[in-house]
Amino acid sequence: MAAGRAPGCDLGLNHLDYVPCYPGTTHVPCLEVALTPGEPQHVPAFVKRVIDIGDRVIDAKTIIDMASALGLERLLKEDRFLSEGQIRKALAQSQQIGLVRLSPGRGGTTITAAGIEALKRLRPG
Repeated sequence: MAAGRAPGCDLGLNHLDYVPCYPGTTHVPCLEVALTPGEPQHVPAFVKRVIDIGDRVIDAKTIIDMASALGLERLLKEDRFLSEGQIRKALAQSQQIGLVRLSPGRGGTTITAAGIEALKRLRPG
């Protein structure tokens, strides 16, 4: 569901009260409308109206804009920040070994069942 207050503010939607909810949230207030980015299965059953805005693709420009907005431009200069080319190469390699499925254009990346299993093995504990 919608997170934070910023997403709609630049569109003049600052009269809305955005309530962050996600799997594992222990208390969800009684909401009539939910805004979700392609994950309607996580919206509680009591919500009367669900607006699914679909998946959102985060590209390098979005990351740069976020860092700038947060005053964290210095992080973009560190070695651990990957270039768009490095990210594309890593995704292509992940697709070759079956961890993700890449959609053409701006269709995004979908993690496969094998990718989910690989992530589970990486999780500590």
